[in-house]
Amino acid sequence: VELARSWSAYRYDGAVLAVMGDLVSGDIHTELAETNELSTYQTIEWLIPRLAAGVEAWRKAFGKVHVVSAPGNHGRDSKIPRYKGRSAHNADTLVMRLVAREFTKVPGVSFEIPDALDAWFEVYGFGFSVEHGDELARSFSGTAEIGVLGPLQRGTNRKKVALAADGKTMHYALWGHFHSLTPVPSRGFVGNGSPKGVDEYARGLKLRPEPPQQALMACVPNHGILPVQPVLVADRKAEAWQS
Repeated sequence: VELARSWSAYRYDGAVLAVMGDLVSGDIHTELAETNELSTYQTIEWLIPRLAAGVEAWRKAFGKVHVVSAPGNHGRDSKIPRYKGRSAHNADTLVMRLVAREFTKVPGVSFEIPDALDAWFEVYGFGFSVEHGDELARSFSGTAEIGVLGPLQRGTNRKKVALAADGKTMHYALWGHFHSLTPVPSRGFVGNGSPKGVDEYARGLKLRPEPPQQALMACVPNHGILPVQPVLVADRKAEAWQS
């Protein structure tokens, strides 16, 4: 809210919260089951009041909030990724549906929680696709020297063609999964960062460490996405980082 207000050139008609999955660590890998601080069920209980409080804070600040949710890969209840019933078998979907219940009688708050693996919304006539993006990692390597740019661009191109066949014009694809903030709205996509930060997996693949961060952007009439900036979420003192 503070960062959005710092863009003094803009007046806001509302806000969109794009929730792109992996709200829980899950147990899809044996290592995760060994090291998770909380179980998936405990994580869900922890998450709901905090997400609801965030949505309420945005409602008070911007008047209207539209929450769009797409399931990630860590929330699934199977070891192998699935396409059939992906949303129905995913903790991310459950979390967001329980959060939505908190706002059933609250004006100015709406939710889009699809049964599919992706979601859609429009702002000022600009079409946005929201998807976690783990399919891109399986189809196109994201660990080459070009990093995530290749998979995100190829995935965006394919998504644009697929949606066009459904009669939808996609101006921007919003992706998650890769834990790398990659804002390229001029090429039609924004790859989100992650609050998680670096871990052993990234270390093992020799990936460039990236601070925990999320993407904040403004969509304006006639021009679409203009500014994109990181929301840096680390608290070095509370997390006992060395100075």
